[in-house]
Amino acid sequence: MPASHKIKLNGEGNQQAKHPATNLNISFKQVASEAGSNASNFERKNGNGLVYRHKLSLNDALQCQPVKMTTMDGRKLLIAIDQIPSPGSVKVIHGEGMVISDDTDVGTQSTRDIRGDLYVCFDVEFPKRLPNPERRRELIAALCGEV
Repeated sequence: MPASHKIKLNGEGNQQAKHPATNLNISFKQVASEAGSNASNFERKNGNGLVYRHKLSLNDALQCQPVKMTTMDGRKLLIAIDQIPSPGSVKVIHGEGMVISDDTDVGTQSTRDIRGDLYVCFDVEFPKRLPNPERRRELIAALCGEV
C-alpha cells in the first residue's frame, strides 16, 4: 500500500456481546528498510513503481551482461540487456514493480497479480586505471567489438 493510505472496514472493529461491532480503520506508513537487506536496494516511485540501482563495470556494460537480481518478494530475475547501458540510463520492466491492490484485497489472498513497473537504473563504474594487462586486453576487445 502507498504511504498514508487508509482503509475502513465497516463492522470489523471491536466486537463485544450485546454491542454492535465498530468499524476497523487501518492506516499505512512507509518505513525505511533495514540497511543491507534486499529491500534496501529498491525505492518506491510514483505509487506502484520500483527503482533498482544496478552497479556494473564498464566491461560488463560494453558486453551487455544480463542483470541478475532478486526481487523484493524473493523471485530471481535475469534481465537481458539489448543495448549498451550508459551511466544513468534506465531500462523499464513492465509488471515487476509493487503489487497493485485495492481495498477489497484486505485479508484475502489476491488472485490478481497486477504490478507496477520496475525501473533498472544503471550505474556504470569506470576504472581509474587498468594495471592488469589481461583486464586491459578484455576492455580493448570489448571496445573494438571483438567480444
